[in-house]
Amino acid sequence: MVRIFRKLKLFLEKDWLPVIPREGSLGASGDLVPLAYLAQALQGEGKIYVRDQILPTAQVLKEADVKPYKLKAKEGLALVNGTTTMAGLSLVNLNEAKFLVDIACATSGWLCLSLKGRTEAFGVLINEIAKKFPGQKLAAQKIRQIINDESYLNKQI
Repeated sequence: MVRIFRKLKLFLEKDWLPVIPREGSLGASGDLVPLAYLAQALQGEGKIYVRDQILPTAQVLKEADVKPYKLKAKEGLALVNGTTTMAGLSLVNLNEAKFLVDIACATSGWLCLSLKGRTEAFGVLINEIAKKFPGQKLAAQKIRQIINDESYLNKQI
């Protein structure tokens, strides 16, 4: 099993990413389809992303003087039987959601400023003392930071 981890590490270090279709996995009881494409790439088959190009894996491995991996007993099953694809996608989605929350806080703060709105709605009393929701507290803090930032006032356009 150590050899297969070394091969996976090599792919990560070289930023060789297997081409995996967007559709075809249920994300339940194993991510069979996407992980099969990963296993295929390790064996020198299929296609991979290399430097913003899609190239045949066999060609890339040959040019890098890397031998394709030959699966041993039970390694194929170990590669495809898991939910690592869904776990990875959930982290991507989490980061995207955090980014969207930051944009929503920024636009809320700027909208309040541009409309000369009441900034008390984002105050500590309402969002941190009266209500005990951690997400609400964090969002209000971000919006207050934008509202209280006066560095933009003296800027020439």
